[in-house]
Amino acid sequence: MTDARIDAAKAAGLLAGLLEEWQVTPTGRTAAAFRSDETGDWWARHMEAVEWVGVIDEAMAEISGAEHAVRLWGQASASARRAIFRTQHGLDWSDPHGECREIDDSAITMIGTVGELLGARRATGGVALSQARAILGPVEDALREAENLATAIDLAGDERDHLLALIEHCRQVMKLASVDDINELRAYLERLIGALGLVDAGGERAEEKKGVVHRLISSTKDFMGSPQVANALAAGTLVLAITAG
Repeated sequence: MTDARIDAAKAAGLLAGLLEEWQVTPTGRTAAAFRSDETGDWWARHMEAVEWVGVIDEAMAEISGAEHAVRLWGQASASARRAIFRTQHGLDWSDPHGECREIDDSAITMIGTVGELLGARRATGGVALSQARAILGPVEDALREAENLATAIDLAGDERDHLLALIEHCRQVMKLASVDDINELRAYLERLIGALGLVDAGGERAEEKKGVVHRLISSTKDFMGSPQVANALAAGTLVLAITAG
């Protein structure tokens, strides 16, 4: 089986290569023998192919249906499945027969292109997101202050839990796994700022709360207005244009 961490770009490239190898079952060969590896095992390779299809399906479900990669996969995926399972030949695996074409060149080309597009998507967005993650220190500091305040002041349990849940979600989104996470981070920071602003911190901690809210606002504004975030958002737009075909 393939590595569970395989990404969709690599899966599409591997699938295209394997389907090209399996494209024509020669005259006089059984499909099982033709598709066997050096040990005579053919089933493991089919399980890999099925896994790659699943990885690509999952990736397609996570990105916009308007992207060219999604449209190409939509056109080619049925052909890929038919070729893997040989459904057009009645699942005949053990009888020698005449030459059989399992999949057209165009479908293989489309699957290979899906891999290239997904690779470009990952590379372009990945560099920009790495640069954006590198300047999140002030936001992290402000969240730590907000967490300390939320645990220190006298709050009802559900009110404290709500604040801590918002803080934790911000921290998860700050991993910036995708360009979309930038806008989600901003939205949750704004929710946290609003929720913390409504908290009654008591007279002794009122100024402390005011300072924490100010630093949350300031760090959020600085992050969202930074060149690094602008570049990341622009990279996301560029990738959409590249993959829109």
